[in-house]
Parts: sequence; structure tokens; C-alpha cells
Amino acid sequence: MQPGHGPPHGLGAEAEAILQVIRSLPEAYHETLLLRLVEGMTGPEIAARTGLTPGSVRVNLHRGMQQLREKLGQAGTDSGGSGSGCGAPSSGQDTGDLNS
Repeated sequence: MQPGHGPPHGLGAEAEAILQVIRSLPEAYHETLLLRLVEGMTGPEIAARTGLTPGSVRVNLHRGMQQLREKLGQAGTDSGGSGSGCGAPSSGQDTGDLNS
């Protein structure tokens, strides 16, 4: 790993791997997912920050989470896991509670 490109704030290897998967998604999805999952922003906060409509934020989060689960599931099959325990939120967390 290059200096300065290590896991932020002492994240473990698994968290860094998940961040790499998120960054590999299309930009519209990875931007909203990073703001939601890493920064902890709400849907309306993401909309204000990105200039997207709240509806677009919900769609991007939903589709991004679908793709993230698929990619983590594929990675999980290599190690015998289902991918659901890789730190990705379960369904309901991707678009639920966006107004809080």
C-alpha cells in the first residue's frame, strides 16, 4: 500500500476492502454510499450536499446497496461466506430512515 493511502482512522483490512468495493461502483452510487455509510449523512443532507433530489438520493442508495451486496456476495463466496456479514447493512438500512 502506498504511503498516505492506507485505511483512514485505523480501519481494519476488511473495512478497507469494503471501501474499495464501494469506490469501484459507478460514481453516482459510490458518492451517495460513502456520504451515507462513512460520513453518516441523512438522505436530505446528501441531497443538499450533492444537488440531487431526495428521490434521486434514495434511488442511488438503493441501487448502490444492491450492487454492493452483489459484489460483497461474490467476494464472500471465495472465502465460504455469504457476504451478508461483511459489514454491509442489511436491507432496510439502504433507503430507510433517510429523513432522520
